[in-house]
Amino acid sequence: MTGPLLDLAAAPAQAPLFVVAERGVDAATLLDEARALADALPADVRYLANLCDCRYRFTLGLLAGLLRGAPCLLPANRQGGTLERLLEDYHGVLFLHDEGLEDEVVALLRRRRAACLDITVPPCPAGAGSARPGSAGPGSAGPGSAGPGSARPGSAPEIDPEQTAAVVFTSGSTGDPVPITKAWGALAGTAALLRRRFPLLAAGASIVATVPAQHMYGLETTVMTALQGGCSVDAGRPFFPADVAAALQRASAPRVLVTTPVHLRSLLRAGEALPALQMVLSATAPLDEQLAAQAERRWQCPVLEIYGCSEAGSMATRQTTADPGWRWLDGFELRQRAGGYAVSAPHLDAPVPLQDRLEAQEEGGFRLLGRGADMVNIAGKRASLASLSAQLRALDGVADGIFFLRGDAAAGQERLAALVVSQRRASEITAELARVMDPVFLPRPLKKVGAIPRNPLGKTTRALLLRALAAGD
Repeated sequence: MTGPLLDLAAAPAQAPLFVVAERGVDAATLLDEARALADALPADVRYLANLCDCRYRFTLGLLAGLLRGAPCLLPANRQGGTLERLLEDYHGVLFLHDEGLEDEVVALLRRRRAACLDITVPPCPAGAGSARPGSAGPGSAGPGSAGPGSARPGSAPEIDPEQTAAVVFTSGSTGDPVPITKAWGALAGTAALLRRRFPLLAAGASIVATVPAQHMYGLETTVMTALQGGCSVDAGRPFFPADVAAALQRASAPRVLVTTPVHLRSLLRAGEALPALQMVLSATAPLDEQLAAQAERRWQCPVLEIYGCSEAGSMATRQTTADPGWRWLDGFELRQRAGGYAVSAPHLDAPVPLQDRLEAQEEGGFRLLGRGADMVNIAGKRASLASLSAQLRALDGVADGIFFLRGDAAAGQERLAALVVSQRRASEITAELARVMDPVFLPRPLKKVGAIPRNPLGKTTRALLLRALAAGD
């Protein structure tokens, strides 16, 4: 049984699915340009490493890969070691990118004579502009040359739900990403569940997102949601508060902001005036109730969280200020297993083990207790790093902060350290922490830094934190 590449019935003719530089791109144009890109790919391509910053160009790459049977590789970052690993592990990979590629990445790909294709420029005729080894320059395809309604007549192409659409890579705390294969049916199934939970996503919402399409959260809530039809997605990824405000100003109502706790905190601290929002979605890390309440007061709309993981995708939601418990998306079931829980759902091939500690609730939901790896045991007392970090960030004058394990837990040498962004003296912050937490959990040391080292999703790794702690010592 197959499913459509694009839900044309839910995507009215001429209605923009994406907005690229204030120009709307409808479903017909998207399909036409995806076909043109698929035709332009070299015959021996097996994988597409999709590095496109533009959300629309990223989507073109995803669809072209589906049409050609070349799954998209979605690396967690564009660091040299990450890209080198893709070259070593995935033979026949083509690096797809746009104008946002960093100079050092271009230099690496040229040095390795990697096959590259720049899709910033307008598409060329089918079959021309194939990739050249070692070239990271202009290639063949890009949005905008095909006019609305120019797609071939008939329905969208049918895709086997079991066809591999993408390979995502976890950005776990160890910093050593693990590849996870995502079938087309699983991605489309999650998008359908999100639309059912949030009807606004299928009712003409304009989506602005601060998260990249390469991450499961961004892929599901922006790219896959757009392909289901009924909403319009801004193709950019604004980072600074002023850029987020400008993107929302350009968007038409009803507006939805897809973001993370780190970006929410930055937006609130900057005090940028935003147009009317109908909903804010947050994921990638637990959202402090205090931060959620502040956002709801400021923007007069609900702030909703999505709980998920790379293996299973989005699984549950909650309104942080209304209920600490989570509600499963339709069809999800929690199963107890040795050492924890697993989830199953009709669109997933098999039960997915969860790394988090959960407490099942009678009404069918659950409470999230934290990750097993998040728990520390100091002098026989247990606490979660997330809760300790939340207490640090709640202090007056603290812009950001994080606790992490400094010692070797396996050797029984658990010691805590913390990084903090603040104008206050470190000794003052430590003294205030001593009034709200058990002394055994006080960080030794607590170091002031200009910024917590995080990726675009607000996540970090222990290796990055230890490096920041050692810097300047």
